[in-house]
Amino acid sequence: MWDAINVTFVYYPNGEGEFDGENYNCTMEPVVSNATGELRVFEGWTKFALSITGLDLVSGSVHHRFVGTMDVEIGDVDEDGAVNIEDLVHVAHAYGGKPGIGNYGFEMDFNFDFQIDVGDLATVAAEIEA
Repeated sequence: MWDAINVTFVYYPNGEGEFDGENYNCTMEPVVSNATGELRVFEGWTKFALSITGLDLVSGSVHHRFVGTMDVEIGDVDEDGAVNIEDLVHVAHAYGGKPGIGNYGFEMDFNFDFQIDVGDLATVAAEIEA
């Protein structure tokens, strides 16, 4: 089952005509919910096609792949297998970032609110291993 959401960011310039990350509008509009679909990967894991009922086909190239199993720790931003102070530093460095502005990265936006904020810092801090 698939959910698809259209996310639109509109950034507005500040008084100096620059985008400062403060003046923006984010709209999230559900396109489909609980739709059936299929993700196919082919041509030796170099191409993909995603078909979801009610949407146009999405297809493209695979640029990175991993075949195997691994445990993913929530907060392990640098993917070294442990949540530690280095992960907290990565998120702190991106603090205040939003998509397209600053050091925003989806992998550090743990609460999926499209900004790196205190909630994301708290998530990493709570998971740091002693």
